Amino acid sequence: MVSSRACLFALMGFGLLASACSNDDSAANPNNGGNGPGSNDGGAGGSSVADSTVEAGTSPDSTVPGSDGSLALAGTAQSPPTGGAAVEAWLAAGWYKQWAAEPAIHASRSPSPHGFNRIYSNQVISSAAGGTSPWPTGAAAVKELYNAPTDTTPVGYAVYLKTQADSAAGANWYWYERVPVTSTAAPHDANGVVADGLGTTGTPLTICVGCHAAAGSDAAHTPTPGGHDEVYTPVSSNDAGASDAAADSSGSGAESGTNDAATVGTSQTPPMGGANVESWLAGGAYKQWHSEPAIHASRSPSPHGFNRIYSNAVINAGAAPDAGMGAWPVGASAVKELYNALTDTTPVGYAVYLKTQADSAAGANWYWYERVPVTSTAAPHDANGVVADGLGTTGTPLTICVGCHAAAGSDAAHTPSPGGRDEVYTPVQ
Repeated sequence: MVSSRACLFALMGFGLLASACSNDDSAANPNNGGNGPGSNDGGAGGSSVADSTVEAGTSPDSTVPGSDGSLALAGTAQSPPTGGAAVEAWLAAGWYKQWAAEPAIHASRSPSPHGFNRIYSNQVISSAAGGTSPWPTGAAAVKELYNAPTDTTPVGYAVYLKTQADSAAGANWYWYERVPVTSTAAPHDANGVVADGLGTTGTPLTICVGCHAAAGSDAAHTPTPGGHDEVYTPVSSNDAGASDAAADSSGSGAESGTNDAATVGTSQTPPMGGANVESWLAGGAYKQWHSEPAIHASRSPSPHGFNRIYSNAVINAGAAPDAGMGAWPVGASAVKELYNALTDTTPVGYAVYLKTQADSAAGANWYWYERVPVTSTAAPHDANGVVADGLGTTGTPLTICVGCHAAAGSDAAHTPSPGGRDEVYTPVQ
């Protein structure tokens, strides 16, 4: 049994002579031919991390378990990739924001050394949070790290992913942690990376497994009900906070407490990720939302040409004359159909946004998606016409979408429709 001081020892020198923050390539990753998560050398029998990096703002490929029960490296809406660069891009895209989440930032629970944090559990963990059996392959969690409970932007992350059915005392879990480069709480490299690899060697073993191996072993190491098999705090779907609310807002057709909305959406909320959004748009659920009566020319300062806007029930309720002018609740969403002309009957593109947390964080906690015709010269786009696909934290979701929508309601020139505010220019009543 790991003692109650295991986590403290792990952070205060235990095993630190091992290659502390080298993204140790000696960790045998079953998915890359023996090269560790930090390796860019795709050896025989597998692909390199460089080949599987998830670019921020793009939809990850589906994770397909290998014949040995291990997970592919690419990552999905329910599973992080492996390897620091890929994990950071995946975090920036915000896929985990749709997982079951603790309701708020909180101080760490003993024996955790993680300071102020908030934990998100994927569907594999959240759906079995009340059980005691080992977590299935694919169990994953993200812990956002904060300097204070009032912060709105994480200063770091801790991520783990179970890669095989047998935990092997933590060896078959992938561990990633990044802290501020000024942190003195744990050894880290020049980028703040504490651990990046399987729990077989180096800091993934001495720090991550050194602490998590005790999860559920006794009362002192069960700070949250259901903690076991390397997981201290499994977040249940029934305990989920803002993240679930975004996926299952008022009027949604999804079953309460499920996370299917993260990939397929509901009748009242789009999913996240370009491929998922396009499938959801094709299904036409938003056509039942409150809509403008007809296609119209864009209203200044919009660059969207001819369009028609649909607002979901969350925005519609907040657009009522007696609803006030507060921030939109979690789950606020709209679809803007884009057209070439007023007489068109079929959209040539779409702009979609979804509020993922109660605090807009100046647009960072909104998910943004836009696709235009591939021949368009109005905005930069990829080969499929995608202008933006991700949270408003980086790339074009930040520079283009938030860059424009942040001004909504700020003055008369930026209030083309009554009630516009909090990233929304035109709330449809």
